[in-house]
Amino acid sequence: MLVDTIGFTGTIFGVDDAVVPRASDSTSVGQESNKSSGSEVSCEAEKDVGVNLELGNENDGGPLMGNGEVEGHTDMETDAQDTYVEASAMFPGEPSCAVDVEENGETAEPQDISNSDIKKLIRTACSMVRTQIGRLGPTLSSKYVARTLLRILSFCYLGSDKHQYLCEEMDGESQVGTMAYQAQRVSGDRHAEPVLHCLIHLAFTYGEPVLTLQYIPHISYLVSCCSGASKLNHKREAGLLGAVVLLQCIVPYLSDVALIDCLWCIIHDVLLPILRVFTSSRISFPSGVQCRSVLCQKSMSLMMLICLRIGVDSVQRHMSEALSAFFQGFSIAMEGKGDQCMVRDEHGMGEADNEHPGMEEMRKVFNPELASAAYVPFLCLLGNGSIEESIPNRDLVCQLSSQYEQELLCMSDTPPVIDVPEEPVLGTDTTTQSSSILVNSDEFGSFGGFSVGNRIQIRSGPTGDCETVAVRLSQLSNSYSVLSMSLSGTPSQAPADGLVKQELRPSERVLAGNWLAHWQYDIGLSCTQGHFNFNQVKLQTYTGHGGAVRSLCVWPNEDIFLSGSKDRTVRLWSLRNCGDGTETLRAKLVYRQHRRGVFHVEHVEAVQRVASCDGTLHIWDCDTGATVSTYEAPDSKFSINAVSVLPAPQPGLVIATSDYMLRFVDTRKPGLQHEFSLVVGSGSGSVRSLAVSPQGVWVSAAFSSGIIVVLDVRTGLQLRSWQAHDGDILKIKALDSDTLLSSSMDHHQLLAWRVFEGRKCFQLRSSEPVHTFATFVGSGTAACDSEVIAGTSGNRVGVYPIRAVQRPGGSTRLLPENFRGVLTRLAVLPAKRLLLLASDNGNTSLMA
Repeated sequence: MLVDTIGFTGTIFGVDDAVVPRASDSTSVGQESNKSSGSEVSCEAEKDVGVNLELGNENDGGPLMGNGEVEGHTDMETDAQDTYVEASAMFPGEPSCAVDVEENGETAEPQDISNSDIKKLIRTACSMVRTQIGRLGPTLSSKYVARTLLRILSFCYLGSDKHQYLCEEMDGESQVGTMAYQAQRVSGDRHAEPVLHCLIHLAFTYGEPVLTLQYIPHISYLVSCCSGASKLNHKREAGLLGAVVLLQCIVPYLSDVALIDCLWCIIHDVLLPILRVFTSSRISFPSGVQCRSVLCQKSMSLMMLICLRIGVDSVQRHMSEALSAFFQGFSIAMEGKGDQCMVRDEHGMGEADNEHPGMEEMRKVFNPELASAAYVPFLCLLGNGSIEESIPNRDLVCQLSSQYEQELLCMSDTPPVIDVPEEPVLGTDTTTQSSSILVNSDEFGSFGGFSVGNRIQIRSGPTGDCETVAVRLSQLSNSYSVLSMSLSGTPSQAPADGLVKQELRPSERVLAGNWLAHWQYDIGLSCTQGHFNFNQVKLQTYTGHGGAVRSLCVWPNEDIFLSGSKDRTVRLWSLRNCGDGTETLRAKLVYRQHRRGVFHVEHVEAVQRVASCDGTLHIWDCDTGATVSTYEAPDSKFSINAVSVLPAPQPGLVIATSDYMLRFVDTRKPGLQHEFSLVVGSGSGSVRSLAVSPQGVWVSAAFSSGIIVVLDVRTGLQLRSWQAHDGDILKIKALDSDTLLSSSMDHHQLLAWRVFEGRKCFQLRSSEPVHTFATFVGSGTAACDSEVIAGTSGNRVGVYPIRAVQRPGGSTRLLPENFRGVLTRLAVLPAKRLLLLASDNGNTSLMA
């Protein structure tokens, strides 16, 4: 399977197979499964969290990658490594292991696996996913890889044990570069790091549309599933945490234009609903106060990051409602006010505030410690004037902040010097601003753990002694000034000046033009969509042949394809997306050993070789273009008329020669192996086409007289022969083990035959003779899910359902601006749902 080969199971990213929703359960983590009345996850499942990354279960594809590589594929892997290094700037350090560590430094479970082994496994898994992102292309990567990673990201925060703060020590240099909007890490962040690496790599590969058109709508969906609910469960609170973490990760990569375009959606569809959830006393969190505290901290960090990106002037216009909603939580918790004024309560509950289930959690979260941690950074950023307009209850927040600072002073031996400026403004002199808000105290609390601002303290013993491991408030002020200068264009030497805004590395695979339109359309389709839609959207053009293209062969991984032409060459092309749909690409490799025009090209999957025929059969290596072997008819007076490859794992081919014989070739041995006679009477004509059953049990030969003969591959006995058409048969193809499809010049129709009975089972009518066709099998397994894509010499392409009378087929004429010349051959990419159309002028077009 094309997508199944990315699937792997194990404790890699930190998500348990038991809690990953399948397609039958729900479309996203935010959606509850209705299989049972209780949607809560058991405590046992929450404590033992592993991973299961299964990216699809499609039945329409081949192996993801064979042994053969083409020129340019190694560049893809190099790009993946480069992108990984660039994306790592947002996630300092190596991906952490997804297992719990005991206090003595040893892994708790399993005992025989070390942390270094787990880290190597994570790096290998990430490298696999990044490589497949480049090989699958934009649509499959977004539909299967990205959607699965987005679901896994939420489950990285599933369970109360994923909300515990980590005790991470920092050296002096890292302290200075720590920004206030970087929230203290929790256990779930370690599990989420490799997932975020892969998601950002996908955005690096295919550009900003992935962020704005897939990630942000997914975030909005997760939040919408929780905002309208009267109560939360473990999945929903994990979805909220995943949404906030992902949004904070992608905001630095948004361009200024994209951020302004998405700002309304980010604020009104994400920020405000999340704020209404954790500032509402009517809602209690299943994981308790710890989850509410983590969500509050990460949301505050996200708001700070957005404020830094849009600038002080835009904060008052865009962020005032969000800031007001956040700080309103202190009024609800401390003054006992109801949250009706802030939260638009649709339930009309009339119980008293102190009876609300979340009131106790509110008091524990919105405490003086949080007031000090939240108020000081926003004051440094906005100044007194703007903060008064954005925070109506500023007096209460100031009072709580001062109360907490006074409590800390009782624990400190050094008297403080607190002098808050009247109106600090971003970009002012850092020396004066830092000294004006300097707090000379060796003891600060921690937000979430025990901190003020971004000063983190860790309780080391039962007596409450604290060890300070973060920066002072003066460094906080200096960091904001440095960030302001970096945003305004002033040179900055701050080590973290790139964390607020980063540029996506330019890539030739960035989605634009027709590729972007097709990607938007395709990811909007359901993964279970069973029909082929031909919209005539031109994506790429391949030029280089000097004559008509007579054969096309798509590699099973749909990453490359081969074309054989009258110009006596076989060319290998890359199917990687490039440009905006107007790009003209050249071949990666050219095979020039043929002496006559090539009429057949096929991939021998069992040995990963290419078979091409011009009357003489050539077997050659697609990596180097070197000829492996050649096969000719035993008598020089005869030539090979038709070729068909036996299905894997058989490493052979069957050829029909002009002396009415079927001969078998083993690509591992020289010479022809055995032969069967095809004589069915005088006037049968020459063999035009061969077809082998999917199981390799029988082979059928079509003659120019309209006769079809079926032989047993194992014994050579003739199973059936009949007069299928009145005229020359153009092509035959096996649909299944009992059905054969044929096209001819007579009656303008495709006929399906029962092989062992020799009778017609159904027919597909066309307005013109069909000289080339391919079959498309949808995601379903029923025969009615199969379709035939047919092409005519009049440049018409039709899609005809098989055995589905209620879905009549239709055809459309190719537009001259999209396709020039006469259509000679077509091939379908079933997983990517694309078409290759070859013309008599030597060009091939990739169309959707």
